[in-house]
Amino acid sequence: MSKTIGIVGGKGRMGQAFAKSLEAQGHKILISDRRTKLSNRELAKKSDVIIVSVPIDLTEKIINEIAPHVKKGALLMDLTSVKQIPVHAMLKSKAAVIGAHPMCNETTFGPGQTMLFCPARAGKWLPWFKETFQKKGGLNLIRLTAKKHDEMMSFVQALIHFSEFALGKTLSDLNPKLTDLLPLASPISRLKIKVAARHLAQDPNLYGNIQIQNPRNPKLLKTYEKAVKDLVKIVESGDLNAFTKYFKSGTKYFSDFSKQAFQDTDDMVNQMIEVKQTENPTEFPKNGIGSLGPNLTFSSIAAETWRGKRKNKIVFFTNITAVAKAVAQGKINEAVLPIENRLQGNVRETMDVLFKKDVHIIGEFSVPIHHQMAVLPGGKKADIKNVMSHPQALSQCGKFLRKEFPNATWATSNSTAAAFDHVQKTNDKHTAAIGHLVAAKHYKFKVIGKNIENDGENETRFVVISKKPLKKVPKKPKTSIVFYFSKDKPGSLFSIFEIFNKLGVNLSHIESRPAPRKLGEYLFYLDFEGNANKGSGKKAVDAVRKIVKGMKVLGVY
Repeated sequence: MSKTIGIVGGKGRMGQAFAKSLEAQGHKILISDRRTKLSNRELAKKSDVIIVSVPIDLTEKIINEIAPHVKKGALLMDLTSVKQIPVHAMLKSKAAVIGAHPMCNETTFGPGQTMLFCPARAGKWLPWFKETFQKKGGLNLIRLTAKKHDEMMSFVQALIHFSEFALGKTLSDLNPKLTDLLPLASPISRLKIKVAARHLAQDPNLYGNIQIQNPRNPKLLKTYEKAVKDLVKIVESGDLNAFTKYFKSGTKYFSDFSKQAFQDTDDMVNQMIEVKQTENPTEFPKNGIGSLGPNLTFSSIAAETWRGKRKNKIVFFTNITAVAKAVAQGKINEAVLPIENRLQGNVRETMDVLFKKDVHIIGEFSVPIHHQMAVLPGGKKADIKNVMSHPQALSQCGKFLRKEFPNATWATSNSTAAAFDHVQKTNDKHTAAIGHLVAAKHYKFKVIGKNIENDGENETRFVVISKKPLKKVPKKPKTSIVFYFSKDKPGSLFSIFEIFNKLGVNLSHIESRPAPRKLGEYLFYLDFEGNANKGSGKKAVDAVRKIVKGMKVLGVY
């Protein structure tokens, strides 16, 4: 049943991720944030479910602000990394209360990820919560009390992140050249450096509050401090026996888990080696066509579709930015990039590189998305305990999975093809892979579920990019542009629409993306029917250029 869901802080990254996921399930979404017309209090009055998604140090204040205005019988939730303080504040309202904590960031939020939840006063809302986030959303839900949550997060978040921040500070103080350091590090050491760099590239306010707001952290970190000091003394003394004793205390703690850790990290190392080979091609063939890799994914099949009967070699990369960079530098002639999925929406990274890189759209086409579930030869449907694929593929097949494999664990992979590769390498007959039929045939898997996607009409639109614009423009062309204003104010976007309306130019698509801070609030991507270089299309583009701060023609094709 559709609900009106209000997200306080809904313009933030995690708020946007929840809004997109819940809207896809058919719920009505209301958003309040800084500079929104809808206030937090008004949102609380209008919503069946209120989700507070604001920085940790503001959460209690916001909850206290809206609590008196929440409808009796509504559900009040928060998404913070600490639980006792916000849950205590929410219980002062008349609403049902469930504290939630997604164990991922907005870029990885989706099926297969874990969300902790603390049903302090869930009432009738608990079945809805599980249906929405577990059955439909594909999240792995783990139930805890607020007290137990904060106790475990001292270890899972505060302690682990603390060591990463200390590593970053130590490297900063000693300042070894990173470009010299990384090639010499083992794959696992590189992974540790990358994880630290990943966290240090994010919001210090978030991670600072994770450290500071949990009252259990100081005592735990004192224990860590002592462990570090003890190890320093052992190293300084050169006492190998003492080191062995220190070392084995950790070995004893991890016990049999070490075997599983070895296997899991071996898989990571193998993937890192494959990624390096794919992302840094040593040769760029003449007239090469770039594609998001690896082979046997929907992107690679789209690249083959564009290539047709030509003999151009397809060059695979592991990320969209690397593909676009190779095109901009003239290393490959063209590239095929996904830009929009009918169910999942726009591909943010593609939109970003179209704006940032010196490339031009020269064509577009769509590829139907049909997923197959397959197992190793000899595998049986009854033996399946896990299902592995790319997060989007898992989400797109959610209805089938929940019906046919309600108890199976969803495991994510870097791509649909990587899922087949992993299952084959591990000879895991308890795990099924989901992906393209071409991949299933290539790996000689047995298909046990044909066309299992939720929507048989799902498709992904791809754009073809080149360093130079298209020479021969078709008779009925399409133009894509991106622009931004110096300041976000009422009527700005309407003035753009008015230009196209007066000139009789039809708009076919418009999308907004948060802009880099130095440019303004938003980037607006707009497609229209016409040629930016002649006729009404040119007049429209010229008029738009006069009233915006910046604009780029992405392509006429």
